[in-house]
This record gives sequence, structure tokens and C-alpha cells, in this order.
Amino acid sequence: MTIVFEGCRVFDGVSAEPRENASVVVEDGRIREVADGTVRAPAEATRIACGGRTLMPGLIDAHFHALLVEIDVPAIEDIPASLLYQQARHSLEGALRRGFTTVRDAGGADLGLALAVERGLIEGPRIFFAGKALSQTGGHGDMRKQMSFEPCGCAAYHGPAVEVASERRDGGRVAPAQEPLEGRVDLLEVAAILDLRGDVRRMEPLGVELLGVGVDPVAAGLVGLAHRRLPAADGINLAVLHVGN
Repeated sequence: MTIVFEGCRVFDGVSAEPRENASVVVEDGRIREVADGTVRAPAEATRIACGGRTLMPGLIDAHFHALLVEIDVPAIEDIPASLLYQQARHSLEGALRRGFTTVRDAGGADLGLALAVERGLIEGPRIFFAGKALSQTGGHGDMRKQMSFEPCGCAAYHGPAVEVASERRDGGRVAPAQEPLEGRVDLLEVAAILDLRGDVRRMEPLGVELLGVGVDPVAAGLVGLAHRRLPAADGINLAVLHVGN
């Protein structure tokens, strides 16, 4: 299938100035040609007159939460899944209408939601999802209620015999690397979690709260920072210098 966009103002994100009165040829979902004026195309091609409107590449939202449908985040846990995902669909459709054709969901969206978009069940941007947040107890990703007394889910399945251990890999076994009562994360834990999820196709952001507890993001192998609100400017500048994100 060939689509020709004619008479458009093209901003390609590379050139300093947009191209006026240009044409863009798309074949089977891929851009084949961008040219000034008119272009040749098969007789069966669909031609769209843009009338001087701007045509540009789709935007990428690098920090998106499809399931963040309430400001009161813990309250989301009480929303029925059937309703929650309908609200997520509304968020995704809105993002697409605003020009975002790809989003990186930093926590909440899952494979099902991504497949729903891919299969055309939801008209939304392509989703790269990070899955559930990996968080220390009481950290940014711990969404339990303030007076919650139930044990951590990973420990609840193993009963009282479970050993308090750091979430890291050591020779194929789980082993403690610090005092069990130490509530902060350290460099080894961050590096290990990144190593366990180190596929370049799954580039999850990591909260800048780590800088506040003395973790060097570059040394840990970090590829993205999120929630940059703490005054650890040196760590952030170092990350930008080495990573460029």
C-alpha cells in the first residue's frame, strides 16, 4: 500500500528549518521518499493533500504511565482491572492524538496492553514497557498502604524460613551482601538488577532517588534517570556526560 502526502511542511527533526511544499511517499508503513514539490507514485496510491500543514516524525514519550489514571496512586489498586484498562486505553488514544507514536511505560503497563495496541484493538502508540518497579521497602515503587502489615509478596510464598537477602545474583544463588536491616540500596544491588534486566531492548529508567543515597549512576551501568528532583547535581551531570540521557 502506498500513501503520498502532498503539499506539506516537513519537519524531520534533523534539519534546522522545515521543508515547504514537500511530498512524502510511504510504502507499506515505511517512508520511501521525501522530496520537494510533487513526486511520482503508482496510480493506485492514496494521495492526501496536506494544504501546508506540518508533517513530522512521531514523538516519543520516554516516561509514560498508561495506568496512572488517578493522582492518588495507591487508590489505583482498588480500581477493577476491567475499568482500569479501559481508562488506560483512553490515555493511550489521547497520547496518539497528541502526536506520540511511541511511549516508554516506566511502570504499570504490561505485555497484554502492548499487544492490544500492536493488534489494533487499541488505537495508541507503540508501547515499550518496563513492567513492575523494582523498589526497596518504602521506596518509590512500594505502593502498599501506610499501615500495611502484610509481608512482601516475594517472601510470603516462602514462609518464615526465607533468609533476608539482597536482590542480587551471585554464582547462581541468592546471597546476602549487606546488613539485613539496611534500608538503602547500594551500588552492588543497582548494578545487579541492571545486569539481570540488561537486554538493550528493555531500557528501563531508574529513579534519581538513588543519587540521594550515594549511588553513582554511571558506575552502576545506568542508561536513564527519572524523577530528577533531588539536589545531587554532580551525579546527574556525570550521568548526562557519560550516558547522554
